[in-house]
Amino acid sequence: MTEELINQIPIEDISELGPANKTVTTKPYTAIYVCLVVSVLMLFTKLWILSVFILPLSLYALWKLPNEKRVAFYDEYLIIFPPKRYDVCQKITYDEIVEWRVTQGKTGADSFILRLTNERYITTDCFNAVKIYKAMDSIIPDKEANYVRKKNTPNTPFTFNFGKKRKK
Repeated sequence: MTEELINQIPIEDISELGPANKTVTTKPYTAIYVCLVVSVLMLFTKLWILSVFILPLSLYALWKLPNEKRVAFYDEYLIIFPPKRYDVCQKITYDEIVEWRVTQGKTGADSFILRLTNERYITTDCFNAVKIYKAMDSIIPDKEANYVRKKNTPNTPFTFNFGKKRKK
């Protein structure tokens, strides 16, 4: 059963839209490069046996795992590329978005969830959730699901009571 996509456009038409301001892909390059550098540095320590396992995994992730586009941000809209669909994508204007959120996955990937004006929801898996959150927060921060709660929460200083006697 194929999922009905909202505002679908063919992938071939994306080149006509021009370059995206920001594109988020599935491969977390920063984490892969950190693992690669740490495993190379561990080769010269007593933890070299651990490096023997981490180095091939990071090289495999860097060279063999596919890197797919997940979300592309433009000035007036965003484009969501559904997983394992290479023929169509979804174009959503920022005016259509009522609410957005990025949720952390407990056992798998994080989710990027959009609620649109016609009470339809779009959900996509994302592995670079921080990049998506920062991009959406810079474009439409007032439409974040937790925006009202965060805005109305007062900033309270964090105080340490260590070493002080409590007043009775």
